[in-house]
Amino acid sequence: MLSWVKRRSGRGVRHVIVHYHIFKNAGTTLHSILERNFGSQFAAIESEHPDDVVSNESFLRFLEDHPDIAAVSSHNLRLPKPENDSFAFYDIVYLRHPLTRLLSMYVFYRRSDNTADPLAVEAKKLKIADFFRSLIDKYPQHAMNAQVGYLANGGTGIPIHSDLKKAELIANQAAILGVTDLFDLGAVAAEYSLRGLFDRRTVLKRLDFSYAAENVSSDRPRDLDVEVQRLREACGNSLFERLRELNTLDISLVEGARKECYRRFHLIPDHKRRLRKLSARSLTREQDVAMVVLASNHPHDFVHYTR
Repeated sequence: MLSWVKRRSGRGVRHVIVHYHIFKNAGTTLHSILERNFGSQFAAIESEHPDDVVSNESFLRFLEDHPDIAAVSSHNLRLPKPENDSFAFYDIVYLRHPLTRLLSMYVFYRRSDNTADPLAVEAKKLKIADFFRSLIDKYPQHAMNAQVGYLANGGTGIPIHSDLKKAELIANQAAILGVTDLFDLGAVAAEYSLRGLFDRRTVLKRLDFSYAAENVSSDRPRDLDVEVQRLREACGNSLFERLRELNTLDISLVEGARKECYRRFHLIPDHKRRLRKLSARSLTREQDVAMVVLASNHPHDFVHYTR
């Protein structure tokens, strides 16, 4: 048994996967993976307002009222995960380089149809540099060390340096820890470490974390350095350096998570082969999705692509 997943056994212990959906951290893709695997045994616990918090007590009551649920995804749950003798929780936490996360936020809000969200309104009327200046001035909790704040104190207030150790501890204790630009390493770890616990609960009786990436910009570069450089060019050196300084805690958190992801990955037997197989399955899934989109957009031409 790998050291980062503490399996609990015993009569009456119920195993539940909990995906803590941090905004713009590949959460839609993870949500889709769990929904595809578990079907009617998957639940999304969401509030009308993204900043609302669902308490662990309310979460436990929900699970007690829905005994078939094996996997959950939520923007509104907060770490640390619940402690209860009747449950064993396997939390999924994915982090992201804070500057590329800010860039993704801006692109998302620019394209959003939500006219009630003040951030969407600001993004639509402001160029990227002005948007980030506004974010720093008006919404600092979103502009600086947001992921440390999410892990350490549920996203309330501006994180201080002592919050970093608390956030690192929670991240390193997660059953499945990932970083978005190393998505596949976390997916391989999930398939391996959760095998046996959930295979029989899945639709295909085999846990499968292959995916077609969802809710991402079509022009988003895959390389982290390219994304960071794109932000620097868009903001200018002065604002870019200010954003980086405001997110030093998040940068440290993600660098530590990256090392932990690699450590866990290399503990997995035959990890390179497992990675190749997952990547191949994901490529097939993305091609299938692309074909469906092509068919829906060009139904009369689609027959030529299927011959």
